[in-house]
Formats: sequence, structure tokens, C-alpha cells
Amino acid sequence: MTLRTRIKERMPKILEVLRPEDKVSWCGIEGDIRPSIISDIKIIEAFTPEPPSVVRDKHTAVAKAAKRLRLAIRGMREYAALDAPLERCVKDSERVADAVAPEGRLNRSGGATSNTQQNLLAARCAYDLLLDNGFGVPTLTEDDQYVQLTALLIETATGRPCSATTASRACKQLFEVLLAERGVSVSLSESEQAAELEQDPWPYSQSNRRPRVVSSSGRDERTDEVSAWSEAHRRRHLEASRHYPPLEQLLDDML
Repeated sequence: MTLRTRIKERMPKILEVLRPEDKVSWCGIEGDIRPSIISDIKIIEAFTPEPPSVVRDKHTAVAKAAKRLRLAIRGMREYAALDAPLERCVKDSERVADAVAPEGRLNRSGGATSNTQQNLLAARCAYDLLLDNGFGVPTLTEDDQYVQLTALLIETATGRPCSATTASRACKQLFEVLLAERGVSVSLSESEQAAELEQDPWPYSQSNRRPRVVSSSGRDERTDEVSAWSEAHRRRHLEASRHYPPLEQLLDDML
């Protein structure tokens, strides 16, 4: 089955998972969400992954280089401002390396397959689709829309079946990577992680990034004030989205 055929078959289900209560379920905050979905599927399909051990080695090499540079400039007043960023670089690189491929697991399992890395990319694409378009907040429940959407993206992009367990595992790994990017060790317990994140309770995103939430009136509630220009821009998008091109035309343009 070709990628085009898989997209045509699964697009209705993807849209239903994103917003099942809406008849116009492909309309996100910015209008037609289908081109973004097709683009993400193409990215996942074309992805050529590196083994997790290689990715880990790259992050480890960055940490070691930052340590050496930090040691070399220690005591040089003209470079004093670099000490804190280099220290942060060391810690962040080490955390991400451990989140991508914990060293102990590599020896036991031989490392994850390329499919695992492709699944992780699908989990990130699903996360961004939900978070940035007002479709909901990603969580790890197996029957939740985030896990369902990840599974559908994997199946559509690769042509291989994906169970809820497999998709949930990819989503959980992405959450670990996001926590590491936030500077929280994945080895901490859930309560310890919560304590680390107390000042910023949205745990699975980079600093200052929040889910985009749409109220019943369609207003983006991420900020307290929305300018008149933004409101007019949103209304134009929503009006235009009532006249969607057929999926076949979108596929002709994008595939």
C-alpha cells in the first residue's frame, strides 16, 4: 500500500481522534490542520534514524567538550561569563543522553531498533499537533488521544501496525526526553520530579511553552489579551476553512 493510499484511508480517523466532537474536526486554531498532518507523516516516513547508542555518544561528547573548555578557561576573568552556560550545557547533555539511551539498558538489550527512533519522532509530531493547535493536552493513558494519534501516525507513515502499548512506550520516552530538556533527571521519582517542577507545573514542555487552549467561544486562552488584529486573523482563517480543498488535491500538492 502506498503512502498516498494510507493517508487517504487513515486521515478521517486521525481527524476524529483530534477533535471527535466537531463536525469540522480538521479545523485547529489556525484553520485547516490537514497539511500539517500530511507534512508530519512525510517527515516520519522519510526519517533515517541513528541508533540510540550513537545519539547518546554525541550528547556525551558534547558534555565532555564543555567540561574540557570549562576547565581550560577557569580563572580567566575575560571568560568568566561562560562558566555558567558551560555548566548548564554539561548537565543538559548528560541528562538528554541518559533519557535517549540509558547506558545500563544498552548492554542488556543491544540498543533500540530504528523503528523505536521512528516511533519517538511520531510521538513528538503528535505531541506538537495536540499542544500547538488547541486539540488537547498530551497524557500517557493508553486510550488517550495522544497515544491513539501517535499510533495512527506510525501506521500511516510506515505501513506497519502499531499497538497502543508500542505507541504508549514511545510517548513515555518522549516525556523523559522533555523532562531532561527541562533539567529534571529521569531517575527521580514522580514526587521528586513534581517538586523540581513546582515553579512551572506544566512538566512536559520547554520553559514558557504552554498548551494552546480554545474556549467554547473559540478564543485562544493562552494569553489574557488577544489583539483585535489576532482576532480578525483567526476569523479569516475559520471562514476560509469552511471551503476546504478535497484531500486528493492536498495530496497532489504535497506528495
